[in-house]
Amino acid sequence: MASQSLQRSEAFGRRVLRLLESLRGPGDLVPDRLQAILGTPVATDPSDPGTYGIGEAVDPRWILNLVTVPDPRGGAPTRIVFSCDDQTGRYDDLSDVCALDLEAWSAALIAAGYTARPNLGPRDAFYGVLFERGDVSIEAIVRAVRPDQPQRLCVSMLVIDTEARHAAVA
Repeated sequence: MASQSLQRSEAFGRRVLRLLESLRGPGDLVPDRLQAILGTPVATDPSDPGTYGIGEAVDPRWILNLVTVPDPRGGAPTRIVFSCDDQTGRYDDLSDVCALDLEAWSAALIAAGYTARPNLGPRDAFYGVLFERGDVSIEAIVRAVRPDQPQRLCVSMLVIDTEARHAAVA
């Protein structure tokens, strides 16, 4: 039987997937729409109307967050970040928050019409996967679930951008 943390993590991830499946542009990131799709009240920062989101503690160690990135031009947010945040700072065992691993996220996003390509860093180090559909891009950043399970990759962060910024690969 799955732990309560794993069940909460999966439920949160599935709500984020519902958002990503329907995401078309910046207008889809408004607080009322986020709240309707995610089924959770959206917290706002009274001092910065461009910063809002939700956070959910799945257990004392892990908090899952979905928070907008303020637009530096002062407009409405065009980016939002999903993250699995370890309150201990260790990030050594993501088993309790990795109900949806990279394979599950990839399958769902590809089924929703996104294309996928590896996101490589220096010396072709694998950072994760870049998903794109229209003007929406999703950068999935991964970590091994545990040091002794390097083949199973957990999505520890999604950087979601609703304005095309990534150049097409030739």
